[in-house]
Amino acid sequence: MSVPQQAVSNHKQADLVIVQQGELMTTTVAIAGGTANSHEAVIKLVRTHLSDFEEFGGVRFEIEPFATAGGQQKREIAFLNEDQAVLLITYMRNNVIVRRFKVALVRGFSEMRQQLNTPAAPALPNFADPIAAARAWADAKEAEREQAGRAAQLEHQVAEQAPAVAGFERIASASGSLCITDAAKNLQTGPKRLIDLLLQQKWIYTRPGKKGYLAYQDKIQSGHLTHKQSVYEDPKTCEQKVSDQVRVTPRGLTKLALLLGAETGPPGRRNALTT
Repeated sequence: MSVPQQAVSNHKQADLVIVQQGELMTTTVAIAGGTANSHEAVIKLVRTHLSDFEEFGGVRFEIEPFATAGGQQKREIAFLNEDQAVLLITYMRNNVIVRRFKVALVRGFSEMRQQLNTPAAPALPNFADPIAAARAWADAKEAEREQAGRAAQLEHQVAEQAPAVAGFERIASASGSLCITDAAKNLQTGPKRLIDLLLQQKWIYTRPGKKGYLAYQDKIQSGHLTHKQSVYEDPKTCEQKVSDQVRVTPRGLTKLALLLGAETGPPGRRNALTT
């Protein structure tokens, strides 16, 4: 979300959510402190999954000085937007501290957004002038309507994002690739429903006269799917044959969680699935 550049007042979330280049941001330093993790581990997590974070925008890295018992040192930090920060939290192991920080992070972005969107109190009009008083009343009513519209829009966005957030929570602990059946369990859906979705979205296909499924090459290249080859003996011919099994990567699970969330989302979005 783009917001105007302006000074941020002293606020309980001021160190957590900041304004950088017109956008609400947080840093790996703030997230490390809030989740009781070392900053080295947090910045490594961002570097390891950088391509995932860049799906939500570029990640800006900077070198900053910081004080230690042995004197001033330098370290690399990363600035993350709201989507990137939420994604980073899903990659962390859930515990009481992390869960509480998730609440603080969501509240921090919400309160900072509200703070920046709240207009300054206008100067009082000259109520002795009937025209000025009438204009002030009309302006106040218009401001109320605009504020109500923004609140309704925010509630709508939260409702739309809820299935995706739930999907991120389910796949946060996933590692390695999974077969379609295990991927369906991880996403809390049925294997048939997941296969239907993969076919519909052209992630997988079948070959005439052949069993099983194959992944489209673009989904392999994008890192959403992979193949696992296994050798078996044909019971009829006793020949050694090779079979390909489609497997879903963690990156693919993240995308599928979004697709499944959109499929079961508000009525206006149920058919808005995209690849």
